[in-house]
Amino acid sequence: AHNGDAGDIFSAARSSGKLDIRYTTVTDGFPLDFDRSLNHDQFFEGILHVFSAHVDDLIAKLSRRDDPPVTCLIADTFYVWSSMICDK
Repeated sequence: AHNGDAGDIFSAARSSGKLDIRYTTVTDGFPLDFDRSLNHDQFFEGILHVFSAHVDDLIAKLSRRDDPPVTCLIADTFYVWSSMICDK
């Protein structure tokens, strides 16, 4: 899934017809108006302990579709749980 071409760094590659790159974003679980910079501790607690569940849910949802399967998960090495999600 992709979110349109506005700000889409993969749109040129996709339009070339040579690559089938699809992506989506994942919520961090906080409301859009939550000030992450003023609530740094709460934000990082959520990222460390809750965010992985949002990613896991998304991968499970995408895996149930008829589209080609998810073959790559790109995550910062800060997120130590990404390899556990990929192993599923």
